[in-house]
Amino acid sequence: MQVPRDRGRRERGQALIMFVMGIVAFVGFVALTIDAGLIFEGRRGEQNAADAAALAGASALPATRARPSNWLSTGAEKRLRQQ
Repeated sequence: MQVPRDRGRRERGQALIMFVMGIVAFVGFVALTIDAGLIFEGRRGEQNAADAAALAGASALPATRARPSNWLSTGAEKRLRQQ
């Protein structure tokens, strides 16, 4: 059985196509990784803003150990007295 001599030349073109397809897949995975990183970075920024707002709100609360229901009633009483 004889093997054609030009078989190596024909497969060189196939190797080039496979190499290009591999590069395209690699670039696609890199782009996906960057997108996922940006999504998580945005979520982290939003969480930091929510944490800062919660801390600011907590620092504005009265320093007494009153129950939350008392906060509402005292606020309503103050408004009624002002009217």
